[in-house]
Amino acid sequence: MATYPLTRFFQQAVLTLAVTALVLFLPRAGWAQSAPIGPVIGIEEPWSENSRTPFEIHTTGVLTPTLGHPAEQTAAAAGEPLAATRARTETRHAQKRIAIVTLCITKFHATYEFEISQLEAPGYPQLSTGQILQKVGKRQCDFDVVGPSALLSKVAQAQPGTPLTIVGMYVQYAQRLQLVSVDVAGGEQE
Repeated sequence: MATYPLTRFFQQAVLTLAVTALVLFLPRAGWAQSAPIGPVIGIEEPWSENSRTPFEIHTTGVLTPTLGHPAEQTAAAAGEPLAATRARTETRHAQKRIAIVTLCITKFHATYEFEISQLEAPGYPQLSTGQILQKVGKRQCDFDVVGPSALLSKVAQAQPGTPLTIVGMYVQYAQRLQLVSVDVAGGEQE
């Protein structure tokens, strides 16, 4: 019977293990399917109505607490119809606003009306304000505002009529606005 040196046996064992590893693991590691060319069903753009992908928006406008507007309080005290007061308020701001949206800060149990005068998505210049605001009016809260307490407090403590600049990450599906920054203008308006 012939004896094989130990080094020859070791080389064959290593070679056998290497071939086995290549056969078993290589197809899973490197031969993944390439990305398809053209539109794919099920993948949506961030601004699509059912998209769960956040995108950055920059908005500027004036904050007014819901049912807390001074003209509404005056109309209620004088017995004047609320619709007439609202119509005067809306015509006064009509030339400089894009839309009035409802901001809900659930952490503080507060609801505000925000008159948007400028709205843009810097990462998507082709995106129109209509595409961003496509779900406005479909729910009680147009924007569910979340974020750090310091930023939420800036919004909540702003006086009515104070101009705000809000930067946040917006998710169309949940209508959630994650605050990134809030700038409150120092001067009183009107």
